[in-house]
Amino acid sequence: MANRLYDDVAPNGLHNIISAGTTIIGNVITESDFRLDGKVEGEIACNGKLVIGPKAQVKGKITASYTEVLGEIEGQIYAEKLIIKSTAVIQGDIAARSLEIEHDAQFNGTCLMSKEGELPKMPEVPQSFTPLTEGETVEDELDLEDDELADLLDDDLKID
Repeated sequence: MANRLYDDVAPNGLHNIISAGTTIIGNVITESDFRLDGKVEGEIACNGKLVIGPKAQVKGKITASYTEVLGEIEGQIYAEKLIIKSTAVIQGDIAARSLEIEHDAQFNGTCLMSKEGELPKMPEVPQSFTPLTEGETVEDELDLEDDELADLLDDDLKID
């Protein structure tokens, strides 16, 4: 893969654009720059610059050389350089070599960074928890006796 982190134009001068109002269900793979202003439910793999516009939504994994996020992403992001703009909302884990996060951007997940070699691998995603229903308690969900829960809480609240 060629290192095109800071090129503004793809070598062939072409850019891919998915406009607002367009939804793609499936994977997007491109060798040139790509701007998304619509929605993608699936993976995006981009060898060039990837821009997720302010109204764009992605539900799936993103892999790109250079990624700039202004919209919403629910999924993992792998990027050489990742810029998260103030309007961005990211729910998911990221792995990057270079990361910039603007004030007011929302990022909920873990971040793995590396300087050399391949990007770090993401850990297995845990199964999402099930919220307690009315009448259930933490003790019921964890199947703990009152004494065990008190011990756990005491340990967590101690300041050394």
